Amino acid sequence: MDMAPGNYSNYALSNAMRVSQDYIPMWRADAKLHTLWSVYNSLLYSHFAYPDYDMWMSYDQSTRLMAVTRVFSGGPIYIADREPERTDVELIKWITLSNGEVIRVDEPALPTRDILFRDPYNEAVLLKLASTVNGYPVIAFMNINSDGLRISEEFKLDNMPMRLSGRYAYYKVITGEWGGIIEASGSIKVELNELEVEVIVLAH
Repeated sequence: MDMAPGNYSNYALSNAMRVSQDYIPMWRADAKLHTLWSVYNSLLYSHFAYPDYDMWMSYDQSTRLMAVTRVFSGGPIYIADREPERTDVELIKWITLSNGEVIRVDEPALPTRDILFRDPYNEAVLLKLASTVNGYPVIAFMNINSDGLRISEEFKLDNMPMRLSGRYAYYKVITGEWGGIIEASGSIKVELNELEVEVIVLAH
């Protein structure tokens, strides 16, 4: 989309950049590939633009995946619900504060180190994005495996794209699970079905 030199060399007023192909509603394979390409394209383009992962429908079968990736993108978040009566209002509330402000990361999230040379679409490995929110490390885990496999992983915190130190307590946002105290060299187990997501917040 906007990843051509003619676009990224001419940011005079704005530097939000589409880093994905067009979103295609209600298509499971596209939801997975759209997410994969957006995440890995952000590795380069997030250094000089805010990645735009494109619009999405709140009543798509992959809607939670779409919502989480948009929050972690660091770029604009906008929906394209053509049937307003079907809009998932609870999901929209889930990614917004009481004053209407959209929840977002401090900086565009990056893939974790363990998947830089892996293929979460064709391999049994979770796609992972990491950034911070108000200075607290956060990680999004996504299952975009092409065969729909259930995937279980022990994620090592030293694979985060930023340096961690000390000890952390963790909270799994989707399941509501509070974890114990772990060292920056420790690990957290995550298990997801097809198109499922989990978000983990780390706190000192």
